[in-house]
Amino acid sequence: LHRPQEDDGGEVFWMAHISDLHLNVRFPDRAVQLAQQLYDMQHIFKPKFVVATGDLTDAKLADNSSLQHHSEWKLYKNILQTFGYHNSSRWIDMRGNHDCFHVSNYSSSSASYFRNYSVASTIAQSTLPLPYTFIWDQSSEKHQLITSSLSDPTTSALSPQINASSSIRVVAYDGCHSVGNGSPLNFFGYARQDNLDILERHLASRDDFLHTFVVGHYPIATVQ
Repeated sequence: LHRPQEDDGGEVFWMAHISDLHLNVRFPDRAVQLAQQLYDMQHIFKPKFVVATGDLTDAKLADNSSLQHHSEWKLYKNILQTFGYHNSSRWIDMRGNHDCFHVSNYSSSSASYFRNYSVASTIAQSTLPLPYTFIWDQSSEKHQLITSSLSDPTTSALSPQINASSSIRVVAYDGCHSVGNGSPLNFFGYARQDNLDILERHLASRDDFLHTFVVGHYPIATVQ
């Protein structure tokens, strides 16, 4: 991405978007590939932040049935810790359908491992699984996280340290069903009205951002 200037130049910077990691302890090459990808990113084009849009783990058994695996989530967290991304607001992750298999309730289900092992759970726990916004000011290299809740639907004001005209806004939207079915019945997203209302508030800012991205796991055509 670049910030347009009056001349031909511009301030170029990199962000990264990855998805469908499908970490599975039965296929250790996937973890190796992710580690190699993160190593290359950090040593070659050095993105300012990374967006990971779901299916972080596979949650599949050898017979192709589905089940959340604690070990897969620990593997995900360990890899991010190795590269300094866990507990870092420069890694933006969200759930995909595989991350929701057999999760009966985000807040209380013992299978809701995203709630304990994701980066989002450490930086935006109060708002999950509702939408949240990450803002990166490429001029000052400052960032801000904006969260919201059903009980307090207002969104935070822009920090004085952030200049919208030089900032990238990323709005993360969780399209998972409230109750996660197992495979193969969980391949469509769901747009809850309260989530859509909050998403609209996140996008209603009058600030003139350089770029705005709304990110999520499900293609729009598969969201009901």
